[in-house]
Amino acid sequence: MMKKEKTDYTIPEDICLKAIQNMSRLLAHLEENKKIKCIDFAELDLIAYTYDDMIEAIEIIKKEGRVVKEITARGNRVTKSHPAVKIKADCMLRLIRLYADFGLNPKSRGEVDAKQGNLFSDISPELQKFS
Repeated sequence: MMKKEKTDYTIPEDICLKAIQNMSRLLAHLEENKKIKCIDFAELDLIAYTYDDMIEAIEIIKKEGRVVKEITARGNRVTKSHPAVKIKADCMLRLIRLYADFGLNPKSRGEVDAKQGNLFSDISPELQKFS
């Protein structure tokens, strides 16, 4: 596993490489914008593990699809949303709330600076509209 340090914070080693890369970009952005001085490291860990969970859910959805078919106790076939879809949605909502704590969404930073580009462009297309 990779271990990268920014300021005094250490990215957890037990998350996937994509989550580590996302955290590295996030930390660089926070440092560049002078927001890393008094950050709650537990909250950064929550972001890291949420990235990891969301990425895993996305991979499961890609492999198994968005819906599952089950047979009920009565023998009826039921099609319902894959549990990973809810996990992904929950992670996205959690990340949006956490981004607000760090001033990373339009409402919390007051205005969108289009010149900075999209920090989270390769996390997932769904998150792009929230960053």
